[in-house]
Amino acid sequence: MHWLNRNVGNGDKGGRKKAFVLCAAMLNGFAALSVHAAGAWVWMDGNGRKVYSDLPPPASVAERQILQRPGMPAIQPPAAEQPAAAAKPAGNLPVSAPAGGQPANKAAPGDDKKRKETEQAEEARRKATEAKNVEIRADNCKRAQASLSTLNSGRRLVTTNEQGQQITLTASDKAEEASRLEQIISENCR
Repeated sequence: MHWLNRNVGNGDKGGRKKAFVLCAAMLNGFAALSVHAAGAWVWMDGNGRKVYSDLPPPASVAERQILQRPGMPAIQPPAAEQPAAAAKPAGNLPVSAPAGGQPANKAAPGDDKKRKETEQAEEARRKATEAKNVEIRADNCKRAQASLSTLNSGRRLVTTNEQGQQITLTASDKAEEASRLEQIISENCR
């Protein structure tokens, strides 16, 4: 890094200061880019404009209008989902029919294939989520049954309170915990 140390022998610290400012500015720029890329939400608003934010869109924005989520690659909305205002020609010019005499609103052959692929992907995600939920419920069931078995064993049970002190569970504490565990078992053991 000879450019950083030039003219040091002459007492000229201006070069060092400029280099430091340049490095600081570059690091700041890189940091801003990485923060922007990491936490960017992009969606189409009701007027067809793209909205960029570090916060998620409001609940009124449909799922299909969200173009990018943090940590996910950006997607482009299909032409069919573009708002009508963005597709209108300027002025009062009439819209001409496309060549070939086919109506403009007829779906392209690839649209059905894309729609089916999207539906299949959504169905696969739904099935994967349901399978994961079944595993979680089975684990909750197993743990609640084991806890209830321990609670009903008649042994003296000790727990820790908010102050970190060990306390022995009373009969009413055990009854309350048994009720809670039975509720978990009824919800998760099917």
